[in-house]
Amino acid sequence: MNIWKIASRWSNNGEAESSILDIFKTHQIVFAGRKTERIQNEVKIGDLIALSDGLDVIAIGKVLGEPKPITEFENQINFSEREIKRFDYEDWVIGFKVKLIFLHDNEIFTYNQGTFHRVHGEYYDTVLKLYKSHFNKAATNNFSINAKTCTLKYNDQQDQDVMFNGETKYIIPIYQRPYSWREDQIRKLLSDIFLSYWGVDKVVNEEPMFIGTMQLTQKSKSYFGDYSNQQEVVDGQQRLTTFLILLKVLKSHYPTCQELDAIQLNWLKTEVNNNTQQELLDELLESDLSFDQGNPLNRYWQNAQLIKEIFEEELPEGDNGKSIDIDSFVKHLLSNIYFVVIETKAGLSKTLQIFDAINTTGLDLNGGDIFKIRMYEYLRDKNDESKEVFNRISELYKKIEDYNREFGWKVTDIAGVLSIYQKILVAKHNLPVVLYALGSNTFFERMFDTLLNINQWDSFSKLGDLRLSLDDLNDIVEVRYEWQRSRYHTAEDACALHQIWWSRYGRYWDLIFVFLYKFKEDENRLHLMQAFVRKLSKLYSLYSILFQKSIGNIRTFSNNLSQEILKGDFNSIIEIIDKKFMEDALYKGDSRNALRYTLERDIIYNVKMKNIICRISAMLEEDYMTVDIEKINGLRKKLFDLPIDIEHIQSYNDENIEERDQIKNEWGYNLNSIGNLMVLESDINRSISNKPYFEKTKRYLQSTYGIAKNQPNDYPVWNLEKCKERKQKEISKIINYIFDDEDQVKDIPDFVQVALES
Repeated sequence: MNIWKIASRWSNNGEAESSILDIFKTHQIVFAGRKTERIQNEVKIGDLIALSDGLDVIAIGKVLGEPKPITEFENQINFSEREIKRFDYEDWVIGFKVKLIFLHDNEIFTYNQGTFHRVHGEYYDTVLKLYKSHFNKAATNNFSINAKTCTLKYNDQQDQDVMFNGETKYIIPIYQRPYSWREDQIRKLLSDIFLSYWGVDKVVNEEPMFIGTMQLTQKSKSYFGDYSNQQEVVDGQQRLTTFLILLKVLKSHYPTCQELDAIQLNWLKTEVNNNTQQELLDELLESDLSFDQGNPLNRYWQNAQLIKEIFEEELPEGDNGKSIDIDSFVKHLLSNIYFVVIETKAGLSKTLQIFDAINTTGLDLNGGDIFKIRMYEYLRDKNDESKEVFNRISELYKKIEDYNREFGWKVTDIAGVLSIYQKILVAKHNLPVVLYALGSNTFFERMFDTLLNINQWDSFSKLGDLRLSLDDLNDIVEVRYEWQRSRYHTAEDACALHQIWWSRYGRYWDLIFVFLYKFKEDENRLHLMQAFVRKLSKLYSLYSILFQKSIGNIRTFSNNLSQEILKGDFNSIIEIIDKKFMEDALYKGDSRNALRYTLERDIIYNVKMKNIICRISAMLEEDYMTVDIEKINGLRKKLFDLPIDIEHIQSYNDENIEERDQIKNEWGYNLNSIGNLMVLESDINRSISNKPYFEKTKRYLQSTYGIAKNQPNDYPVWNLEKCKERKQKEISKIINYIFDDEDQVKDIPDFVQVALES
């Protein structure tokens, strides 16, 4: 392994003001110098670097990418215009991605001058030792919290803690949301400030004002201009940014105020949205706030204009118009506005946990927010990715939003994508099946805890070589929306999916996306998927009919099927499902005869079973193999979207009250069997009520369902014998469909009857 010494000053004589350390630190990249064969051929991924500022080595790093011209990083790094002006953004400059760790003061050491060369001897050993101590250090649960009361600039309290101390630069980290305060929040803040300054009567009577808590990370060494240290803003960026805008407005409006003139406005930097937020903030700070100069789409500029308006509204009328003692007001602003600042020394996960416990804004982080930040922490700390990886995560979220916008409704969200990823991870890495039952938020929370050595959960103790991947997540997003765009090949395919949803195992419908993920490279994947769905639909329908509730045997099978999908080919997957049709222990492998027996009996007592059976029966009387898209959508809609009743052809309660009991005794369970039941539009069903058969048939002919429309022609008269005849036809039809073959059912064995009746 090579170690390379690289300098960080962009000038011929190495003057301190030419340092671009902040660019290296922000983007986790270094520039090795001019294009040479040595740099391009000898620097390898995995090599170490010693980064110097002058003669002092102040950071060590690990090479993450191949050397290439910095202009080729355009799609990976968004250098701001301000940054590009500080170095030569040309093809002849060679750089590479790195993971940098800045050294503590007592670790910094002096080394030879030079822009780029190989490290040897004792310095090699020094860098290697530092690398091992910093990069191989396991994460722990250790953390510390320091709380203090701060004002903006002047503090009469004993500790005299202030925000604007001239030494600290505040960084809004890349994982934060953009600045978003609107008029309500701005008005509330300014109203409270003015109220604390001169009360209700607008007579100066200064009172201290508490503005809430602010959470910052521990101070670290800064390489931004004149600031010696920096802190990341975990909570409070909206208020802190608004104070910056307020100061900008006041400086612009009152140029003769010495206190305002002395305040610098470069103490806040935002890394949000690939530095586009910083560009918008710079646009405001460099503006003279004239209306025609501003960008109306710039939230910072919008709020500056709003603050100007509110400030004018709040000023009292005097002899010479509206005015304020600006020196007195600014002093109040800088000395009487109090924050409770909470500094946390902890990893990102623990810092967020602390934030969640103490945040007073009422704005909780949702599961999607937490996953985004923890995935960033994982990729940064475990995969040695640079900060820019957060932008890739954000692009994934944006892709979901863009696709939803394309459809005009929320097809899915990050939670839906993570639920699919959870199934894939458990199956691919043979994790305990109990993890299928966890909610995706809990699943990933515990997985990150384990991967980052924060907390070891027993169910995640054997993660082995598991690696989380943005590429996998992107593939899941693509197949999810590809499925949404795809059309059903036949009406049967459309009905099959709905039958899964209507079954007792609808929760497993996302096996479809595990399947598409596995076959994402197969050009026939959509046709294969539809065959898979048809087969799965029949299996779930079978077991939803045979059993009156969801059974563990099929739940376990469905979970295991994810694993079989990921490791098998299409034929083996279908073979596994086929075997399950005949493997049920209760019926000793004779599920075909068990289904026949169930269909022979009363099916009305179980709503789900009744609906599944009658809808399959109705579908099989339609042109369910049609490929016409309008007919496909029409059949799907009328079977699963429109109001349907299950019609008793011979009314359960006959219109003739005197004959009701006799009919029930004569017909027995046949009255509630598939022979006497069919789907019918709700309005038709309710209009015919308990009328005699010959009157019902007039309305049957008006039905859009083939099974109802054909009933009068197939059975001009209706009695028990016709019911039994129709029942056998329906049973054969349904069994042939579910088992994909001719009816091979023989007499029902005794053991099946005993099992069913018990």
